[in-house]
Amino acid sequence: MKTLLLIFSLLSSPLFAALAENNIASIAKSNPLEEAYKREFIFLNAQKSQLELSLKKNSAHYRKLLKNLETEQNSKEASLVKLTGQNEKLDAEVNELEVQVSAINDSRSIFESTMEQAQSMLELKLSEELTPSQKSEQIFAAAQDKMRLSHSIEMYNSSFYDQSGKKVEGKIIKLGEIARYGVTSQTSGVLSPLGNKEWGLKSEGGDSALSLAEGKVPAVLNLYLYEDANRAIIEKESKNIVQFITSGGSVAWVIVVLGLVALVLVSYRAFSLKQLNNKHIPHRALTESDLLKIENHTHSSGAQFVQLIKNKLQSQEVPTEKMIEEAYLVVGSKLDKFGSMILVLASVAPLLGLLGTVTGMISTFDIITQFGTGDPKLLSSGISEALITTELGLVVAIPTLFFGNMLTSQSRKIKNQLEQISYLLLQSSGLQSEKRELNV
Repeated sequence: MKTLLLIFSLLSSPLFAALAENNIASIAKSNPLEEAYKREFIFLNAQKSQLELSLKKNSAHYRKLLKNLETEQNSKEASLVKLTGQNEKLDAEVNELEVQVSAINDSRSIFESTMEQAQSMLELKLSEELTPSQKSEQIFAAAQDKMRLSHSIEMYNSSFYDQSGKKVEGKIIKLGEIARYGVTSQTSGVLSPLGNKEWGLKSEGGDSALSLAEGKVPAVLNLYLYEDANRAIIEKESKNIVQFITSGGSVAWVIVVLGLVALVLVSYRAFSLKQLNNKHIPHRALTESDLLKIENHTHSSGAQFVQLIKNKLQSQEVPTEKMIEEAYLVVGSKLDKFGSMILVLASVAPLLGLLGTVTGMISTFDIITQFGTGDPKLLSSGISEALITTELGLVVAIPTLFFGNMLTSQSRKIKNQLEQISYLLLQSSGLQSEKRELNV
């Protein structure tokens, strides 16, 4: 586009017009066609020379302009890098200032809350017109006075409630800010805070109170320590076993019932195995006298075992192996009675405890959803249900599992005794058969 403008300017210049007229005049004298070519050639040479001259000038100008632009660009880039660094530094300083401002605000809020708490604890009412430094000076002065009084014993006349709940007049002996005694003409003892600066007399510490009232310091002081004189101390109520189980919810009662059932079954099984136990079994072939001794233990498994075999011997004179095996199965079923049930109860009890834990936690989360976490007493019911059921489940499961396995071991021992009796019976029957064969 610039080249076309340059050509157009050359064509329209006076110099180019004068050269063209002179060339045309000289060419008109020669051959018209040749003159026309010459004129065109001259015109083009002049135009070429003009364009080359203009190109040199423009090339130098544009090279200089490009160099200036590159220099300016490098300068701008350097300035940009410098400004970027300054900007990052300023951002870091701003962030640091924001942190400092936040820390100052936090410190101010902590200071204000500390001042308010100190005024409440020291029972001070400071004017709002005071500066923070003046308030802090007065608070520190009051705190020093209170610390000085907290190391002293003070006695003054005031009213408090006796053990029957009646308000009486008497002397209050103040031991700093940790304990108080009350003394009347009828009774004396330590005082406990009831709230709203009221005090209640307890039966403990009467001797210490009388000694302090007489100006004597006993060797041993019976104290009732408190943290805040304005807050009542509520004595913790002790729970009986029924209240403890009830706080665990319905699942806790189910676990208790299972525990009672397990206790009955374990007791019955222990008593039954004790009766079925066999003693004085000879380690040799049984004789008629040995069988009579075993039968004399009427309730033992061996006696029942021998009696069953005798009942089956009505049709045979010698006991067979099948007969002994049938008798062993009958007596063995009595030995295994309720054994599996006890182990099942031992397995179910902790699972019920886990169920109670889940139920209690669900109840706790429902309370949190409805009332929030502001009141711990509302959350205590669900938490107690979760923990108590777990505790009861383990209390039932551990001894039940222990005694169940111990009774199973005892049952296995008695079965081994029955196998020994079976072996001795078979051995005795073999000897009797040999005797009969010899007699024949």
